[in-house]
Amino acid sequence: MFVGGTETSTKVVEWAMSELIRNPKISKKAQEEVRRVVREKGKLKLDEEDIQEMDYLKCVIKEALRLHPPAPILERESYQSVNIKGDPDTWSCAEEFIPESFIGSKFDFKGLDFEYFPFGSGRRICPGISFGSAVVELVLANLLF
Repeated sequence: MFVGGTETSTKVVEWAMSELIRNPKISKKAQEEVRRVVREKGKLKLDEEDIQEMDYLKCVIKEALRLHPPAPILERESYQSVNIKGDPDTWSCAEEFIPESFIGSKFDFKGLDFEYFPFGSGRRICPGISFGSAVVELVLANLLF
């Protein structure tokens, strides 16, 4: 269980960093937010408490999870071709990395929004949501700092 949790967290960080490298404007905005939050407190090092003020960083992580879920979401195979609620209707520019789509959005990864559930939902929801999200936020923030 520990290895599974660290492997998926590593995948999310890798995908988020690769998307940030591919999108320098988004990377610069995320990096500026991280540095601004830390320096406003007069510190030289990032603390876990600082992450609560980094809203854009959380949007970057949510968008990375939307585009690149670290584990298969649907583990069952359908017998016939289906269209599940039409993704293009839910997400404008569904194939692009746009963290701004999560600013002021109701979507969260707690498993209640069926348009977005990278950690699964219901009885099969990932038990490590809080651990995984905290690790990814802390690692990504330190890399950007």
